[in-house]
Amino acid sequence: MATITKVCRKKGDAYKAVIRLRGSKTFSKTFKLRKHAKAWAERMERDVEASRAYGNAAARTMSLSELIRLYVHNNPKQDKSGLSNLNWWKREYGEMKVVEIDRSLVRTALNRLKEEDATHGNGEGKRKSGGHKQSHSTVNRYKSALSSFFEYGREHYDLPENPCRQVKAFPEGKGRVRFLSESERKALLRACRKSDWPRLYLLVLMAITTGARQGELLRLRWRDIRLKEKRAYIEHTKNGEPRVLPLVEGVFTELKELPRPIDHEELVFPSERTPGA
Repeated sequence: MATITKVCRKKGDAYKAVIRLRGSKTFSKTFKLRKHAKAWAERMERDVEASRAYGNAAARTMSLSELIRLYVHNNPKQDKSGLSNLNWWKREYGEMKVVEIDRSLVRTALNRLKEEDATHGNGEGKRKSGGHKQSHSTVNRYKSALSSFFEYGREHYDLPENPCRQVKAFPEGKGRVRFLSESERKALLRACRKSDWPRLYLLVLMAITTGARQGELLRLRWRDIRLKEKRAYIEHTKNGEPRVLPLVEGVFTELKELPRPIDHEELVFPSERTPGA
């Protein structure tokens, strides 16, 4: 509810508009003319979310770097593959206040990012140029990362809006479906045989012969393997439906040669660093 009060000053009378919102601090603004004070109060009352952001001290002063820090702290299990996206936003716009970032700035940032050279890891903890520009799908992931930060801010710090919602994603191609040739398949399996991880060959062979996703295979436990039936059972898939994987002769032979643990809850493909994970 807004009230407008006349303020007597030596320099001349002024008009103070005061707005009180449930759950927010009272805030105000002073104008020389009563009509300006009234117009401001009416505009702010029409947009409750903007009023709340104006009255929320944390939202007014928080930088993008601080918002990202809070988001990361409260989402410790986030996908580590998105760290480069996170760091880019911090590096380029981290010092800006989040309430100053609008759709125009987001659109400009994404268009600039689209013109940057794509990079990838060099195996030594550093990144090098890939010799081409960022793909539309990559730029869209950067937009999704920023959108996640704003959604977190809206929920916890009363940010007025998420500007990413007002910016269209870049169109993405359907990609190219390609199958390994017979010679490529054999070369891949030979290389897997030479791996330091003895179960890589079986993992790749199962992926090729069943079409299962990497995550589905890595979550397989011995209780899911039915050697007599030559099948493996996946209880939880991406679409929520259980799935049965046929075990071809090569996979069946490899599984038979592996030592069967006493505890059938153990993973078929345990991590060497964290075996129980």
